[in-house]
Amino acid sequence: MSKPIRIALVAALAVATLLALTAGGGTAAPKNTFAGKKPIVIAMPLALTGVISFYDQPNLAGAQIAVAQINRRGGVLGRPLRIISADTKSDLGLIAGVAKSLLAKKADLMIPTLDYDFGGPSARAACAKNIPAISVAGDSRFGLQGIGRCLFNQFPAGSEAAIGATWAWSKGWRHPYVLEDPSISYSKTFFENFKYSWSKLGGQIAGEDTFMNSDQSIASQITKMKQLVDQKKVDFIFMGSYAPGGASATKQIRAAGINLPIIGGAGFDGTFWLGAVPNLKNFYVVAGGVTTGGDPNKLRAAVYAAYKAKFKKDAPLGEQTLNGYSAVYAFKKAIERAKSTSGAKVIAQLEKFRNEPLPIGNITWTSKCHISKLRSLPIVTFVGNKEKFVAEVSPKASILPKTLC
Repeated sequence: MSKPIRIALVAALAVATLLALTAGGGTAAPKNTFAGKKPIVIAMPLALTGVISFYDQPNLAGAQIAVAQINRRGGVLGRPLRIISADTKSDLGLIAGVAKSLLAKKADLMIPTLDYDFGGPSARAACAKNIPAISVAGDSRFGLQGIGRCLFNQFPAGSEAAIGATWAWSKGWRHPYVLEDPSISYSKTFFENFKYSWSKLGGQIAGEDTFMNSDQSIASQITKMKQLVDQKKVDFIFMGSYAPGGASATKQIRAAGINLPIIGGAGFDGTFWLGAVPNLKNFYVVAGGVTTGGDPNKLRAAVYAAYKAKFKKDAPLGEQTLNGYSAVYAFKKAIERAKSTSGAKVIAQLEKFRNEPLPIGNITWTSKCHISKLRSLPIVTFVGNKEKFVAEVSPKASILPKTLC
């Protein structure tokens, strides 16, 4: 058998196995399988209430689905996985303390909140104890250089904005009005990265402004934008924000009669925010997939199907559901290859991931870079309260912003 065919067969088998797991398939573990076996504990200090809870609740749900699947099939190294979680209340002052309290319960692993600001304190607490941690953030400080060797970022920092720029350019759009919401690290980074990638494509910015996620009104920003729109100097809007404030801003833009295409990022992933902007049209998201059915990527689609089977509704947000799910499977792979739950050994195995297939994407980490970099992401739009797949887009390496690994 030739090497290419052998690789293809192995890859196909891996996909089929993961799809079976995701669907809950496989033989259930016999009763008493884990009798006397110490669980492998995953700490999840998360914002289960407050503004970031929109993103962390699907994070927890994805991890719970993966843990249940793995335990049904016998666990990891013959031991069950167990999640322990506590609410950080979206309060930056509480996060480190909540994380430390969970780690004190003999946690082996951690999946913290997304974002450098909201996930950073938990990740630093994990690194202080050499506990492996996996999550996502658009800010490339959320990795080896900005946090420590224990933390691995599944998000393709830099690629997200570059993908949005690449797709807009392919549509023939050349004159964006760019809105920045600097309230958290993610939205600020997304804005800066888009401007960088757009300039590398040869584009120029028609206009730009800022607003805070907590702002009730962006009337002054819309006035400036509308002047340029009326002069036909703008052909699309780039929204460097996230819900709920970004949803409010979008509603105000549409109410002002500005119906140009809007491009957003992971802060608008999923359908959870659509109730704030009824009948939304011409809005495009660099997203985690189509949570409402019809995602062409079988691994993503299977995770969303498992979510619906468990919770009797569509996943409200794609990227974070995939984050929790994929982090658990990444830990499983690393532990089995290390044949140990030792933090140092698991970290060493995570650093050997090369194009590792996970529903969130193919992941590469090295001893020098703990950030998932160049890869494709889907563009989705909305029809009613459903997501619709538009395209799977990969950016050129030449337009990617520099990242801290």
